[in-house]
Amino acid sequence: VHEVFVSHADQDHIEGILALLGENIRIHNVRVNTDSLKDSELWNDLLFEIEQKRLAGETRLRIGLTSDLDPFTFGQVVVTILGPSPYLAGRGPGSTDRDGRSINSNSSSAVLRVGTNTERGVLFTGDLDAVGLADLERCSVNLDADVLVYPHHGGRAACNDTAFAQRLAGLAKAKHVLFSIERGGRNPGNPRPEVVAAIRQALPNARIACTQLSSHCAAATPASDPTHLLPVFSRGRTARSCCAGSMVLELSIQTVAPTRVDHLTFITTHARTALCVV
Repeated sequence: VHEVFVSHADQDHIEGILALLGENIRIHNVRVNTDSLKDSELWNDLLFEIEQKRLAGETRLRIGLTSDLDPFTFGQVVVTILGPSPYLAGRGPGSTDRDGRSINSNSSSAVLRVGTNTERGVLFTGDLDAVGLADLERCSVNLDADVLVYPHHGGRAACNDTAFAQRLAGLAKAKHVLFSIERGGRNPGNPRPEVVAAIRQALPNARIACTQLSSHCAAATPASDPTHLLPVFSRGRTARSCCAGSMVLELSIQTVAPTRVDHLTFITTHARTALCVV
């Protein structure tokens, strides 16, 4: 593995990296922004493991994942770091921005676009919040994308989640909006209904999909195994808690699987109070 980009230090965004390190998979570079407020055991474990790999000459920890980095190219794939700005990352969690707003770990969450040189690509937003979005707007960052992976699993990202969702959706102008969620997990209310409603208003023609079946959309999980899921790992498959499950996007973003038709058939049958459709 040439590069691993760590959006920020929250547990659900870093625990997979420890698994990679534990499998003795060679990672050349781990890129991250510093976070002096994050003192979780998992974050400390990750930094310790990376340091052991560094001392063994295997892995380098690169501090500074900001918008002034040159794009990373891997064959046809181009990864562009859109945020945070060096200013916001330099201020860091526990500080304030130039308008006096508090900066936390989510504020400086890295925002990346992955695609090709000729495509709008996929916008990965981590746990971006209102302060981070305001920083992107201040820097006039182009957030155009075919696919928007919505921040914070569709949870609280601002004092006014409706306004935040409409602003972000309007800037991305995405054809697909994806929510990575866990049914009945740490945040069982995600995605928040007002967030989905705001996106539907801002992007009426966009496809909206969740990895798992939100409790807002169905009180119970299906009694039989769904047939629309892809033959790839999908967390929650055995519990029948998937909705779209794991999704596969072609580089050209011409297709997103499972298809809209197959997914909609499942929703119509098993998600009678679905947020994503009228």
